[in-house]
Amino acid sequence: MGKFVIDIETDMNYTLNMMNELDQLKEDIAMESFGRSRTLCLAAGQCVKCGTHDLNFRDEPSVREFKLTAWCQSCQDEFFGVEE
Repeated sequence: MGKFVIDIETDMNYTLNMMNELDQLKEDIAMESFGRSRTLCLAAGQCVKCGTHDLNFRDEPSVREFKLTAWCQSCQDEFFGVEE
């Protein structure tokens, strides 16, 4: 049977690099689409799409969505719709 060797440092560097590339992609898309920095909006508690600072969320999934997209509840509702 062959020997499988895991190089933890190489694996971690690869993972961190992929995460950095994903974060940069999200940043680029936000800037191109909305003219705002996703990173700065998350830090300032601002919606990247509409610019509001009103970040009252309906539920925990909406809070998690904000952490991904930096969209307020209204922008999430506009995009995903609202369940009745």
